[in-house]
Amino acid sequence: MLQAGRCNPTATHSNTQSLPHCGGAAHRKSNAGRRRVLASSRAGREDILRQTEAGSAVLAAAADAQQAATAAAVREAYKSGKLAFGFSAGGLLFPYYLGVAEELQRLGVMTPDSQLAGASAGSLIVACLKSGLPLATITEACFQLADDCRRNGTRHRLKLVLERVLREVLPQDIAQRCSGQVHVAVTRLTPGVTPRLVSRFSDREDLLGALLTSCHIPWYFDGSLFTSFRNTPCFDGGFTNFLPDVPGADATCRICCLPSKQLARIGSIAISPDAFAEWPYSLQQMLGWAFEPADEEQLRVLIECGKRDALAWVQQSGLAELAASSVLLNDSALDGGNGLGISLPESLVDVGSKSTVVGATTLQQQ
Repeated sequence: MLQAGRCNPTATHSNTQSLPHCGGAAHRKSNAGRRRVLASSRAGREDILRQTEAGSAVLAAAADAQQAATAAAVREAYKSGKLAFGFSAGGLLFPYYLGVAEELQRLGVMTPDSQLAGASAGSLIVACLKSGLPLATITEACFQLADDCRRNGTRHRLKLVLERVLREVLPQDIAQRCSGQVHVAVTRLTPGVTPRLVSRFSDREDLLGALLTSCHIPWYFDGSLFTSFRNTPCFDGGFTNFLPDVPGADATCRICCLPSKQLARIGSIAISPDAFAEWPYSLQQMLGWAFEPADEEQLRVLIECGKRDALAWVQQSGLAELAASSVLLNDSALDGGNGLGISLPESLVDVGSKSTVVGATTLQQQ
């Protein structure tokens, strides 16, 4: 006798024959329900995918519009003579800045009248660029400093080595050359931890003090947590103003020697090692070189990468045509030589499937 809850015992013979299939019908209904759920789920995923793609397209369009607006502002600032350049902190990655500055000067984008700002290592390059010294002399001094640090160590003695090199290289009138043209970032400790930009220097000692203060990494620089600058306790300017803008400039080209895409958001960066090409080195590796110098061959590669990235930025910003009216590129800059006897590693050259080689740099065709 069939128990309650099973198929009706009073069913006809034909219904009785279907008794074995009662569970199968329920199973089929269950499968149909699952199929409807799966179909709904797939439709939902496809809808989310479409929305994501649409959102990505909107973001890409906004980024393109922002890039176009920035490039237009840069061109206007260049035409008005108020395009400035800011250099970030970066320790012993200084050679990257040498390459960037050399290329910007060669292209006529950075001029003797350009206003410059820098923090830590960035303060060194801006002072050197206003010193009147040939870049070859600055490069040689940089390599001598790096060699000393490799042989004798950097921790607690970087100030000693850096101060010696600065005193040997910078001219006696460096304060007059930099005043009103250079903005050095320092961090004041009193009355509170605050960033300051110093742009007026009373004499050579005052300028040297500003540069050494801007580079004063607490404890690491010379074993002390801070230094005294203008009778005020201060330390590294990069801690509170990592990449300074130039006050009053219509636009500041912001330059960083670290891979900017691997950094936390610190504002828009125009030129960096990974801005226009894949960069094979991690932020951790680069920070290691910032505190302990890489070998000389790698430092020379950084110089060439700086040239490559500066050229890419000039092309992207549409400055090449404007600068060409005031500077003619000589044939030696286009003959494939880089003057340093090295070539960029293949991993650092490709910036696009279509490229044109200018000197030792590679640039994606627009």
